[in-house]
Amino acid sequence: MKRIIWEIQDSSVTLDHVTEEYGIDFKPGLFRILCIKLDFANQGADNPDHMGSLNKKLISMFHEDLADLCYQTLSCVEDSTICFGVNYPVMADSRFQACLTEFYQKAYNLLDMFAGLKITIGVGTAYPEVSSFSRSYKDATDALYYRILAGCGQILFYEKTAPVPHLSLEEKEAYLHQFRKAVESVHFADFMATLNQLFFKPRHLFPLFDVISMMQDICQMLMHMDISLDQGELSPDYLSTQIHYAIDNALSLESLKAAVAEPVSYIFENIHKAIQAQNARPVRTVLRYIKEHYTDSIHLEDAALLVSLSPAYLSNIFKKETGKNFVDYLNSYRIEHAKTKLKESNLSVNEIAYFVGFQDARYFSKLFKKIRGHHPKGLPQDIQLTRRKGRDET
Repeated sequence: MKRIIWEIQDSSVTLDHVTEEYGIDFKPGLFRILCIKLDFANQGADNPDHMGSLNKKLISMFHEDLADLCYQTLSCVEDSTICFGVNYPVMADSRFQACLTEFYQKAYNLLDMFAGLKITIGVGTAYPEVSSFSRSYKDATDALYYRILAGCGQILFYEKTAPVPHLSLEEKEAYLHQFRKAVESVHFADFMATLNQLFFKPRHLFPLFDVISMMQDICQMLMHMDISLDQGELSPDYLSTQIHYAIDNALSLESLKAAVAEPVSYIFENIHKAIQAQNARPVRTVLRYIKEHYTDSIHLEDAALLVSLSPAYLSNIFKKETGKNFVDYLNSYRIEHAKTKLKESNLSVNEIAYFVGFQDARYFSKLFKKIRGHHPKGLPQDIQLTRRKGRDET
């Protein structure tokens, strides 16, 4: 059935060709797609382990109830949705709708034993050409989405649903531009600000189908993010499956919003963690380099060359990781070691300045006072006594 929906879209294709190519004997008449969705409308519903057997039972019931009316009835299960393709006489359209209502009532009675389980049938428009199956399929899936506004547990004919507002092309492009910027910058607050603005529209003005289309576009944006993540759960297939499943099972505007907000929050959080982990490795290498070479004349450019990063990028991630820029960290590290040397050795201030890597003793003294709050010669009383005692013993 899927092949017929997507492969036969040329209006010049004849029924004889379809019979020869696909082995299905369609007759002149109407061609229509129906989609059936079973929803658990509350959390107290029975375990969805029954879904497979329920789908099989519903498919069997549908074929039995409409076999005498239709020339052909085709079926398939796509994700959690049952799809039917029917071909029946033009004059039987009213009777088809009556039979569909009878089928729905039987299905409703069958599912009544499962607490909270609701059946919704999205009915696509009937067309006189077999090549229009794809159009009817789009109608049927849109009718199912309409249950987000109208509620589940009913038959929804696409041509009978209330008109749904649409965004102008400029409005849609503006929203997509904002979403794209947020995704590219991995900025969840900006993403949610745009999403909230979109969902702030009144229910009767809510552009349902445009929103669902944009959510699918957002899914594609996420799948093509140019960030390498060594995380199996964040594969494109995982993202696509999670978002599309949540959209297909949304029963309210709130759950539709969460369908994209929750996966985006999850992936952005993991991307930030991965970036932090990636940034932490070169910073750790530079910290070790400072520890081992602080007595030498080292510069940011030397450290950047060591970790194969640009000086500007290294400076940026170094400050994010340590809270200080490279020079400030290096100077503080040298001053801490100078303080220890002043306390434990009898070297002069000039000697200690050169020992910890400073080439200018006056600059060292000025920096020492700025960081420690006093001149290196103005050591606390107990440290001065220790240094005098050491000189006397020698």
